[in-house]
Amino acid sequence: MSKFKKACMIMLIGFSMLLVVPNLAMAAIETVATSADLQTKLDSAMLSRSTSYSINFTGLFVSQTAFASNISTIINNIDNADDYIKYSTKSIVYSYSNSPATGVTSITFKMAYWDSATQTDYVSTQVTQILSQIISSGMNDYQKEKVIHDWIVTKVAYDTALVQHSDYAALVSPYKTVCQGYALLTYKMLNQAGIQTKILEGTAGGEDHTWNEVYLDGAWYHLDTTWDDPIPDVAGRVMYDYYNLTDAQIKVNHTWSTSYPLATTSFDDTLASKISSDSSNAAIYQGISDALGLKYLTPSYTVNNRSELTTTLQQTIQNLQPEFKVRYMTGSTAATDLSAAINGFNNITSYSYSKTDFVRSAVLGDVLLDVQLKYNTPVGVNSVSVSQSTLTLAVGGTSGTLTATVLPTNASDKNIKWSSSDNSVVTVSGGIVKPIGIGTATITATTIDGGKTATSIVTVVPRVTGVKLSTTTATLKVGDPDLTLTATIVPTNASTQDVLWTSSKPSVATVSSSGVVHAIVSGTAIITATSKQDSTKLAKCTVTVPVLVTGVSTPATLTAKVGTTITLAAV
Repeated sequence: MSKFKKACMIMLIGFSMLLVVPNLAMAAIETVATSADLQTKLDSAMLSRSTSYSINFTGLFVSQTAFASNISTIINNIDNADDYIKYSTKSIVYSYSNSPATGVTSITFKMAYWDSATQTDYVSTQVTQILSQIISSGMNDYQKEKVIHDWIVTKVAYDTALVQHSDYAALVSPYKTVCQGYALLTYKMLNQAGIQTKILEGTAGGEDHTWNEVYLDGAWYHLDTTWDDPIPDVAGRVMYDYYNLTDAQIKVNHTWSTSYPLATTSFDDTLASKISSDSSNAAIYQGISDALGLKYLTPSYTVNNRSELTTTLQQTIQNLQPEFKVRYMTGSTAATDLSAAINGFNNITSYSYSKTDFVRSAVLGDVLLDVQLKYNTPVGVNSVSVSQSTLTLAVGGTSGTLTATVLPTNASDKNIKWSSSDNSVVTVSGGIVKPIGIGTATITATTIDGGKTATSIVTVVPRVTGVKLSTTTATLKVGDPDLTLTATIVPTNASTQDVLWTSSKPSVATVSSSGVVHAIVSGTAIITATSKQDSTKLAKCTVTVPVLVTGVSTPATLTAKVGTTITLAAV
């Protein structure tokens, strides 16, 4: 499950409205002569949540443009001095009238807020009460920040309707608000606890967003209580993915354009330094480190690939644990890798998982993978057997394969661990036995569940280096007794003594599987004995089948003169 993005509508100061109406009668209202005094009075009115405030200004009125710029500067100054006013004010507009005769400009401000004066007082009272319950005497700022963060994340839920924007909404039923309310409440509680904080404005996950910066021991850190409480809300769940991050860490999915204090100090390093330098409070800092999941930066809690994920799952199942959480280095394939690993186990009825960007890591693509498991009633292993009790292989030859059969067939965990008694003779992996050197070794299959074993004795012998025949030429007449050829494998202790007999012309002479040659018709055939282990090792015998004499003929009569010689020819 990827992290849900929270849309957050940030509502701030509205547009100024200029209205020039000269020579209007002025009521008995406060009068100020300087912009600084005007700012102080307006600030006080906004702090008290006044929705309408009128005042006379006797400062120099040069022009409408200059006056509007002056009012805009005053409002910006108030905003910049107090984030709480800035982000709890919904809008502010004003009208004014200037009397050139008297030099007085009458100004009326109309303000709208996300909470009323009564609601603001309620927030202050509640924050004081909450802090008295969660902060105890002797707590340092690190502890205070954590308990405040945890209280907000567990007690407040995100308003998916995007209606509530105030911290007041976070403190009354149904205790829902958007990021602006989260940031305001975080600001209020931290500042009241003595921890300097600011409200930041920008985007997160492509949506408008507000969050906080906190100041601890001379360093600023980003704190996003909204994104540490992702939707859907789960009662009692506390996350720390966005707890005290640097600019570089949070920029993975947060952006801002306004200049804020730089956050460049790694909180991971800060905690490690505190654990080392402040031994009396080391347990406190270690507890925060554990809560933030900094252990997932270590190799013990890091899983690199599907094979390692399967091993982690296997260990979890062995102990019937309902959950495991690791840092998974290939977050993009986490879903398919987990599915493939789960399919190898029969006693899992269902599983669920969540994955979130591990923003504390400098590596891109890694996630925190949290897996929940539900089990069948486990079925134990009774026995295991292997497909061959003995096996003969040749040095440098092809590998052999052993198959393990686990009983009962519905055993929950059928996983096998393979081992060789002598890796200099044979090695084994997944039942594949590879010959290494001449000798004998025992291959053992051991069940992960129950430790049941089965063995196979593997003998590794020399490889065939050649083939010799009892004769390399022979003449065999049709009708003569068959000729038996004998093949000898070199060396004589080679792993396979068997040969394959073939005839180049079975129509002339055939050869049986035992080397018996039978003449058919006249001609020549080559009989070959090929090693069954290595087809490049062979020997040949040339067999000639001659044409048989069927008769002899001479002329029946001859005529010769006296004194002459006649030569007779036999055919």
